[in-house]
Amino acid sequence: VGTHGGSIWILDDLTPLREWSKGVEAKTAHLFTARPATRWHYDGPVSSQVKGPGQNPPIGAVLHYWLKDEPKDDVVLEILDEKGGLVRKLSSRKVEPATPPDDPDAAEDDAAKKALPKKAGLQRAVWDLRYEGATKIRAAKVDSGDPAEGPMVLPGTYTLRLNVGGQSLTTPVEVRLDPRVSVSGGDLEEQLALSLALREDLNRLSG
Repeated sequence: VGTHGGSIWILDDLTPLREWSKGVEAKTAHLFTARPATRWHYDGPVSSQVKGPGQNPPIGAVLHYWLKDEPKDDVVLEILDEKGGLVRKLSSRKVEPATPPDDPDAAEDDAAKKALPKKAGLQRAVWDLRYEGATKIRAAKVDSGDPAEGPMVLPGTYTLRLNVGGQSLTTPVEVRLDPRVSVSGGDLEEQLALSLALREDLNRLSG
C-alpha cells in the first residue's frame, strides 16, 4: 500500500485477517495458522536487528495469537520437533540479560530474546528457527559471536504449542531450506549434532 508521496506499507502477513471471525473473537485465546518459514543464510549482518531508515522483516517463523484478556500467568511458547522433543521455549517472563545494558559489548536490540507479549488483543511473536543457546558466563567478554544463540533447526515440520490460561493451543510450522543453499540432509544433521555437543560443553563451563 503506497501514498505515492513517499510512504509505503508492506502487508507481509494477512493470516490474522483471513482467519478472523466472531468465533475467534469470542475465545479467551486463539493461535493462528503459521506460515512456512525459510532458514535464510546471511553472509553479513543484514537482519531485523540492524538500525536503518526502514525495518526489515523478522528473521524466523512469525506467529500470531489472540488474547481476549491479559492472563495472570505467563504465556509460554514451546517449539517441538517431529518426535515431540523440545527445541525451544519462549516466555512472557522477562529474563535479566547476562550482559548489563550499559556494557559496551551489549547488543543494541536483542529481538530474538524479547519476552512474549501478553496484553489483551492480537499479538505477534517470532521464533528465530534456533535451538536454545548456551548459558553465558555473566560479565564475560565475547570478542565475536554470541554463545546464547543456538544452532539452527533442520528443515522439516515443527509444532508450535502455546500455553496460556490453562489452555494448550497448537499449530504446525514448516521450516524450509534456503533455496540458494545446496547441501545434503546428512551434512546438516552432522552439523547440528556437533553444534549441540559444543553447546553442552559451553553449558558445563558456565555451570
